[in-house]
Amino acid sequence: RQGVFNLLAGDVRLPWASAPIVGVDPSARIDPTAEVIAPVRIGAGVHVGAGARVGPFVQIDDGAIIAPGSLVERAIVWSNATAQG
Repeated sequence: RQGVFNLLAGDVRLPWASAPIVGVDPSARIDPTAEVIAPVRIGAGVHVGAGARVGPFVQIDDGAIIAPGSLVERAIVWSNATAQG
């Protein structure tokens, strides 16, 4: 987990990475009322629900769902998982 935080903070560089490590995939759906606090990595097909707060230091893998009103900080959400609360 600390390794992911180091990547998101820019403390570590991966010379083989062809895409940015930090950012939001264009296919991610983020509700306009959700708050995203950098640094984060939000993967393809992710859905962030209304009123959710994501970040800082969060990696959300492809296809995951962040439920409405959830608070996700300093976390890794695996592919196709749902985070709520």
